[in-house]
Amino acid sequence: MLAHLPPLPLLIDYRSTDPAEDNSGIHHAIQQRDRIDRVVLQAPHSTLEQLIVTIDELFPRLDALSLLSTTKSEGSSELTLPRTFTAPNLRYLTLHSISLPTGLQTLTSASSLVTLELTDIQYPGYFTPEQLLTQLQHIPHLQELSIGFFVPLPSPSAEEELMREPMMSTTLPALTWLEFRGESAYLESLVARIRAPLLERFNVTLFYNLIFTLPHLFEFIEKTEELRHPVASVIFNEEAVAFVIGPRDYSNAGTFSLHISCKPFDWQIDSATQVCSVLAPVLSVVEDLTLECDELSLQGDWRKDSEIDGIEAWHGIFWPFSVVKKLHIGHPLALEFSGALESDNAGFIAEILPELQELQAVVNGWEATNPFAAFIDARRDAGRPVQAMFEETILFSSQMRLRRLDETLSRDWQGHVERHEPRSSPFVQQTAEVPEEGASRQTHVNVSRAGFERIDGEDDPNASAADKDFKPLFLKDLFRYARFANRVSVSYK
Repeated sequence: MLAHLPPLPLLIDYRSTDPAEDNSGIHHAIQQRDRIDRVVLQAPHSTLEQLIVTIDELFPRLDALSLLSTTKSEGSSELTLPRTFTAPNLRYLTLHSISLPTGLQTLTSASSLVTLELTDIQYPGYFTPEQLLTQLQHIPHLQELSIGFFVPLPSPSAEEELMREPMMSTTLPALTWLEFRGESAYLESLVARIRAPLLERFNVTLFYNLIFTLPHLFEFIEKTEELRHPVASVIFNEEAVAFVIGPRDYSNAGTFSLHISCKPFDWQIDSATQVCSVLAPVLSVVEDLTLECDELSLQGDWRKDSEIDGIEAWHGIFWPFSVVKKLHIGHPLALEFSGALESDNAGFIAEILPELQELQAVVNGWEATNPFAAFIDARRDAGRPVQAMFEETILFSSQMRLRRLDETLSRDWQGHVERHEPRSSPFVQQTAEVPEEGASRQTHVNVSRAGFERIDGEDDPNASAADKDFKPLFLKDLFRYARFANRVSVSYK
């Protein structure tokens, strides 16, 4: 069909998950090298292995090339862009699980690049920071650079060689966004060699190490004032601990972020403590700090068997935040921190977050008694009072209780709501189905304060016997408690 059409520019966008799918049409389209403006190929390894060999020789007008392998190789060779490929007008290059030829010679002819993303790099595609920067110094318009390794590279025995290489400094005059995923030794070697005067965003993910020594990262951050912001978050989840500087949402990871990949909670605390001194240049200007746990990513008690050395461990995290005025702590970290603050050393406690004025915490109402009382008292006695506000979360973890809750809600809840809740809107939302026996279970019941007057039939002199017997015994205190709470969460894991 292409042979009968006018010689218009071609945009090739092929996305497939089926290795057996016929790709002869795409294969033929790639042969029209002098007409192609853009190529996007996202397909299984075996499919890309057939197509990538056609991306060779000169593509004179190619503007963007994106190749992504959706599966890992199984015994076959790693995917590598042909050495003969050249594209003098290429501006956007994205390769995922696909290597550039040895020495990155492909970049020699790509001096117009604006975006370069090389991610999920396997061992055959490894290159040193010096090899990378040798090519990047000839790409003056590069604005976005992402380098990510699939496995820790180089090997520990080769890490010292990285720092022994000549430390020639390379300026990337247009770079505004830098992303890295890999070993800390590689990152140290990379940032020691570059200057990026216009850098606005810097996102780092490091594989876990027992000891983090990052002096060059410290110097790089200290020289880059655009990375500083008065808002920050420290986030724990099942896979990593992260420092995020700047506001974040679904499309923005902050102006600077550092993730450390490790699972045990005590490893996360130890890693966070180590890197705090490295991040001091950006942490020391933070005024609004959030400490949170990404509970949606957790499976079971990921903090089980963790050993945290009380207040000293948390002090190691908080000490760089010397000007924080507002602290938000989510569940379950609020309980951890509150317990750590139960110390006899009132002076030591008072020195944590010395400028703090406001504390907001989400605590488990059934486990926490007078949360943060020692901290609040110590700060009051030191003449630096803190205003504390708490949001309560009630947690259930018994399978029997959850089953009884599921059955009760499905059988009697609607009638109870009709008798005791004003007609404005329902105040309970059941968000999980009852799973099969033996399956993992998670149910959340959210109770909103607005619009109800009574929720406990036993307190209503006009309530029927059915109302008074509405709930199992374990729900009694929950419904009494919900009268005073803005939000009650009942969870099972």
